Amino acid sequence: MGKERTKKSKYESRYSGGYITAAQYITEFLCEKIAKRENKSLPDRFWGKPEWNKVFRRQVGLANKLLKEYSSEVILKTLRDKRCNNLTSLGANWLLGPILEEYHRVQCMQEEQISIQEIPNASGKSILPRPAMKGKKSTVSLLRDL
Repeated sequence: MGKERTKKSKYESRYSGGYITAAQYITEFLCEKIAKRENKSLPDRFWGKPEWNKVFRRQVGLANKLLKEYSSEVILKTLRDKRCNNLTSLGANWLLGPILEEYHRVQCMQEEQISIQEIPNASGKSILPRPAMKGKKSTVSLLRDL
């Protein structure tokens, strides 16, 4: 937990007043969801309490594993998805995997669209894909349609 924002610790913790890493932020978010589902409230610095200590440490490790493959924004969007309301662990790949892939694909497509629109042509115009050609029907296909 850092008191100042750095490249590594860029998220502000809701439970400590300092800045935390992406894995810790994702884990805090997951623990909030678990506590809300169990009608509990998370105290300040809950990761030091015996009830949450093991859960927090295990989930930080799993979050780091996910962060090697996906961005933090994609993981957080996935956790906010209603299909993950009953999620209790970041290790549930059977549930998280397809949703993560879906959001990852959407993010990649958005990045590609931005990069395509921003690339100017030699004449100064932006490069856009050409519309598909419909083509003319041949004489044989016209006769078949009769």
